[in-house]
Amino acid sequence: MKISVQRSEQRGKADHGWLHTKHSFSFADYNNPRRVGFGKLKVINEDVIEAGHGFGMHPHTNMEVITIILEGSLEHKDSAGNVSGISAGSIQRMSVGSGIMHSEYNSSKTEPVHLLQIWVEPRQMNIPPNYEQKEIEQERMRNKLLTVLSGKRMKGALLINQDAIFRMGKLDAGVKASCEARQDRGSYVFVISGKVKVGEELLETGDAAEILEAQKITVEALEESHVLVMEVPME
Repeated sequence: MKISVQRSEQRGKADHGWLHTKHSFSFADYNNPRRVGFGKLKVINEDVIEAGHGFGMHPHTNMEVITIILEGSLEHKDSAGNVSGISAGSIQRMSVGSGIMHSEYNSSKTEPVHLLQIWVEPRQMNIPPNYEQKEIEQERMRNKLLTVLSGKRMKGALLINQDAIFRMGKLDAGVKASCEARQDRGSYVFVISGKVKVGEELLETGDAAEILEAQKITVEALEESHVLVMEVPME
């Protein structure tokens, strides 16, 4: 198993007043030739959007766009007619395919929204755009790595147009949680909060580990922790 660690402070950062963002990979004005993605995983942005602000209508094509709400709530609208609210503990997936316009807005007058936005290159290009969201039952991911997104239809998980698997866990201190890994895939472990050990590496909030040639991923929580494990094709 090969592990490469990215510390939280190594991420790109931008502060637009209404938007405070950290980029794991090159994005917008942050350009790092050594950080342009991990296989089919192309974007991981950790955003805090202030009350009454958001992203206006803008286009996407041929990308799987995943949003995980950590705190607060967000209002989604798109050119396919979808209008919905997504709140803390929920995950949203847009397969933008042949093209879609969408907006994401924090309609709260007082509270910011804290989220992860993740982009994955699709398996099939130019499919009709489609949208799906789901509230994750918090107890179902207590002390284990729960599949929340998969390239195959699975009960309780959203479907993604890629041979990828996203798993999330909320782990109590001292708990070890494991999942199988394919050696021809890469696994990206992101620590949403807490402190964990992966292999011989210690990871804290905002840190990440890129893992190759693994048959199993084990995350040991050194304190109460929230983790996201993303397995993606490397080519």
